[in-house]
Amino acid sequence: MIMGLVLEKESIQSSQDLQHETLPKWWKRDCSMLVNSFMVIQEIFPELSRMAQYFLPKMPRKIRASQNLRSISISRHTDFYNFSKGILLPWVSFDSKDARNVLLYDIDHKEAWNLIKKLPACIRPHIVMDPHKGTALGIISLRTPVLLNGHTKPVELAEACHQMMAKYLNATPLPHGSVVKNPFGMMDNVIGYLPRIGEPHTPAIWFQHDQRKCWHTIPGAQDVELKDILNHLKADYGEVCSKGTRRQFVKRGDPSTLGRNCAVFDLVRWYAYDHYETDYAALLDEAETVNQTFSDPLPHKELASIAKSISRFMQNRYNGKKDSGRHINRGIMKLEASQLDIKKKQKLSAHRTNDIKREKTEALIFQALESWNPELKLNQKNLSKISGIQLRTIQKKWNEPEVKATRSGHN
Repeated sequence: MIMGLVLEKESIQSSQDLQHETLPKWWKRDCSMLVNSFMVIQEIFPELSRMAQYFLPKMPRKIRASQNLRSISISRHTDFYNFSKGILLPWVSFDSKDARNVLLYDIDHKEAWNLIKKLPACIRPHIVMDPHKGTALGIISLRTPVLLNGHTKPVELAEACHQMMAKYLNATPLPHGSVVKNPFGMMDNVIGYLPRIGEPHTPAIWFQHDQRKCWHTIPGAQDVELKDILNHLKADYGEVCSKGTRRQFVKRGDPSTLGRNCAVFDLVRWYAYDHYETDYAALLDEAETVNQTFSDPLPHKELASIAKSISRFMQNRYNGKKDSGRHINRGIMKLEASQLDIKKKQKLSAHRTNDIKREKTEALIFQALESWNPELKLNQKNLSKISGIQLRTIQKKWNEPEVKATRSGHN
């Protein structure tokens, strides 16, 4: 399958078989070179044909590659080659100029394979080894290439996932555009010769290695989603994310441990803040997803109550960040066009800011009360922990009529 198309050898009649909307524009115009290259790999190394089906279509028509980058030869250099020639050279770059197609890792220790086997199958990197020296390259093929000149969030997420996986594998992350070991590289295309001095470091692999190939390849996940890497390695996300996201982590801390509904409440409201999600059904779906992580899930009725509370708050009172960026209210009162002096403008603006803060505080208190765990004692200290509001603020509002009336429903 190339980008969703089945490419069995006998089924390919012409380049027209690859005219598919998911192919990049440079292959849509003429994909004969892509088809021919795939056919060559399928003919010579049939065990790598499935890898080729996912790697090749994302690559540009001219690729940076080398015949002598790490060989023993007079000179070493890289150059740009036509796709059909470059794809069979020993070293190649899988990225295009403006997109990151892969995440790359330089691995030089023996424990890597044990670490990889513990990963879910959907995020395991391909391992491309020097069969004699034992040094290896890890390649994660991204299902969706990350555009470097596009939105910053996917770029930041890709870099965070790159760093998290490198930390897990105890490997060195390689930058975008790196020229690395090519699993489809052929020994006939090496200029000079590869260093094969002394006894092999990995004799079991060396003696089963196909000598026509430069490297020994252990296939991993064919196409990987960044979100799957993030979900599995999320414990390290706070260490590798951007400074802005890290500040958000510090401010939020960990979800409440006072009860399952408190934890669901925290995780779902944070999801709503990050995605500016106001829809009740979407929030209920997220609550159900979180709920599935518990060994003893909450009943649907409690999830519905939590989602409804958060949806109401997001629709009526939330003034934080939107999914498209920072939500700026500067100038919303249009005081710059009025004839008031500067001190009065500042006073009115300060009153409005104070009103917003008060409304947000009250909303968090009411959300916490509406989703209160009946097994948890309702007191000021617990309410402060669950709502995230300082204890002295809770003490001030404890006996206000609306808060008192809401509390009475839980007594």
